[in-house]
Amino acid sequence: MKIESTGAKRGALYRRRQLLRLGGALGLCTLGSAVFAQVTRPQVSIKRDLDMLHLHTTEQIDLIFSVDQQYLPPALGKLDYFLRDHYSNDVGRMDPRLYDFMYQIRRDTGGRRAFEIISGYRSPVTNEHLRTSRGGGVARRSLHMDGQAIDLRLPGVPLA
Repeated sequence: MKIESTGAKRGALYRRRQLLRLGGALGLCTLGSAVFAQVTRPQVSIKRDLDMLHLHTTEQIDLIFSVDQQYLPPALGKLDYFLRDHYSNDVGRMDPRLYDFMYQIRRDTGGRRAFEIISGYRSPVTNEHLRTSRGGGVARRSLHMDGQAIDLRLPGVPLA
């Protein structure tokens, strides 16, 4: 059994209180600086957009599809419709990662003009018709049917 004097107990208690106060003060300083940093630092949203012309329908679209790495569902719906099967008007669900890739291509190449869309979504019926009537070049299980392929051009950017 350990016996401590009341003076030693008071000293230990005093030190604990001081440490708790110091820890609380440091926490408030850290919280305060984080709040200050958020208040004083301007928040810049990263908006990703696409500009396209569909060569078969002659429709054009120019919209923001993502803000701060979050896709915008209304914009994705408009893009699904824009990239519909132009033979049957069937609308498929396109993979939004294609839009990320297109956005990056435009940035990397410095392209200034609208993407020219040749083909987006293809229904299985359209895909089979094209496969059997075009003398090749259309895959039996094309990624166009899964909304994972777009045939396009970016005018003003050399293929090399």
